[in-house]
Amino acid sequence: MKKRRLPLNDENTLLVVTSFPENDHEALPLAIHAKRSLIELSKKQNILVLAEKLGKKMTHSENKSLLVQRVWRRNKPMSLLSILGPVIKFSKIRNVLIQFDFDVYGGITPTYILPFIVAVMKFLGKHVYFEFQHAPQEFATLQHHQFQIYKLEIKQARFVIRKLWNLARINLMNFYIKFFYKVIGALSDKVIVFEEDLRDKLRQHIKADKLVTIPVGVTEQPTLPKSRAKSKLGLSNNDFVVLVFGFFDWHKGTDWITKVFSEINTQNMKLLLVGGKNPALKDNPAYQAYCKEVAKLARESSRTTIVGFVNEHKLVQYYSAADVVALPYREFMAAPSTLTHALGFHKPVIFSTTFIDYMKSPDFLQAMDQAQITDRDLFFSIDKSDISDLLKLLRSDKQQYNKLATFSRLLAKKRKSTQLTRDYQTLVSKSYALSPRFAFSK
Repeated sequence: MKKRRLPLNDENTLLVVTSFPENDHEALPLAIHAKRSLIELSKKQNILVLAEKLGKKMTHSENKSLLVQRVWRRNKPMSLLSILGPVIKFSKIRNVLIQFDFDVYGGITPTYILPFIVAVMKFLGKHVYFEFQHAPQEFATLQHHQFQIYKLEIKQARFVIRKLWNLARINLMNFYIKFFYKVIGALSDKVIVFEEDLRDKLRQHIKADKLVTIPVGVTEQPTLPKSRAKSKLGLSNNDFVVLVFGFFDWHKGTDWITKVFSEINTQNMKLLLVGGKNPALKDNPAYQAYCKEVAKLARESSRTTIVGFVNEHKLVQYYSAADVVALPYREFMAAPSTLTHALGFHKPVIFSTTFIDYMKSPDFLQAMDQAQITDRDLFFSIDKSDISDLLKLLRSDKQQYNKLATFSRLLAKKRKSTQLTRDYQTLVSKSYALSPRFAFSK
């Protein structure tokens, strides 16, 4: 049946600037979040998405209320100016949502263009809502691999001027990142983040009454019996399976967790790395070298398997087979899609202490209290013995294991995608009356 044409130039249409993948395979976390949340939101709201160009298809309808136009190119900062064409053309659209992640648009260079684009939108009378997936405060955090190269240059430089120039570049970029947050905060009607920790970081640069927390929505996932899923994947029912999901990266601790599993001596403990190389960093030599090191560590360990990228059907099997999902991040960069997936499957999750500030989120803390667990039950330091002890405890203590599973079920219920979709819709309708769980900062 032919889909009804979307009424684009209408004040009830929401215009969204974001990454929108054709499929979820190898898609960046923001793109996956954008696609799923906007499809859900389109059940109640007409949406026009201005996304990156992928192949030859420039326009397609996801459903009768969601139209995607591909107008800009990743790693081509000036192409972002093409966003203004539809913004001017569809003059009756009043509300604009910009979903931002540094990797999605091509690093830090696009941030030189975005404030101008937002300023033009405001000049045209638009209400602009800017969503940060993460908010690094330093250039070293934003581009770890590039920063390593800078450090090497500083150590090897023969002249003081060269050393000072390298340090000056880093300090200048750190200053600019903070300036970027301030400008976006001043221009936007509201700034959306996924966790209270991110809101607290941005409060240094953006007025508190402009910041709002709306966590990534959780969708309940179908599961297979664990024993059946393990059998399908060639795993033993006695294997205690730890799953790490997503792109390989230093800040995610992929190399660290792989090395840990090459050194622990616990029998039948398996690590599954479901994911692979980040396509946004495919031209970065340091990143490619890093991924080779991860692959080498995995080959040297009989406990570790690099699964690679899988489709949705296979993903269900891997999450169903997992006993525990781990987030071994060295640095907090963004609200991870791994957590959303794990909650949807009601899997126990353990976090590195990088995520300790998640406890600032009221729903997270409430779920911990209701499940009768403490921070010591959920979090581990980036230390081999610490994570090994926690995994051994979860394997041997069924009661403790069940408490973590209960925590995941409770948090999934609190972050149900349908409720958070209503929060989004309320926000962009200018009424600003969100549900009590996600109140604005005071």
